[in-house]
Amino acid sequence: METIKISERKLKIMLTAEDLSDYELSVPVDVASGYGRARLRRILRDACPSGGFDPGDGHIFVQIYESASGGCEMFVTQYEKNRPGEAAMTPRTNVPKTRAERGIYAFPDLDSLLAVCGRLSRQGRSGSAAYADHGGGYFLITYEPEPRLDAIVGEYGGERCGRAADAYVSEHCDLICKGDAVGVLGALC
Repeated sequence: METIKISERKLKIMLTAEDLSDYELSVPVDVASGYGRARLRRILRDACPSGGFDPGDGHIFVQIYESASGGCEMFVTQYEKNRPGEAAMTPRTNVPKTRAERGIYAFPDLDSLLAVCGRLSRQGRSGSAAYADHGGGYFLITYEPEPRLDAIVGEYGGERCGRAADAYVSEHCDLICKGDAVGVLGALC
């Protein structure tokens, strides 16, 4: 394991294939599971003393890129803690709506995305964008999320993503339909 302190709040960690094996971790990391998060915490704990970086108990953002040699590079960014009464710091995005007004949904395949777009289109929904993930899978961003929409998407194998999906989609996905993805893609199914 090698570490490079980029700044007071950013750290780069380079892991070999052997390091990943020692940490019982594979890329991509399943951060939804407690196991994946525990492995990442262990790596950070081991890397931080040598990297001169202390994530403390604040929020962090981790980006992981697989290397051709079988290892990976991790970029860890620590968000500043908020003073009482200050708004939370959030990553910048190029999307006009705020996170509170958006829903980001992940789908395992194109057929699932098209099927849910067809159903939502028939219900008169619009105002969305669709993205294709470089690593496989698809994302649908809606600008009017609601609990009922979560249930509909779930019927087609999709699931609502957490806050980190914003940054992931903007960095690792290609836009395939903007404006009214529900209407355009729904017409294809």
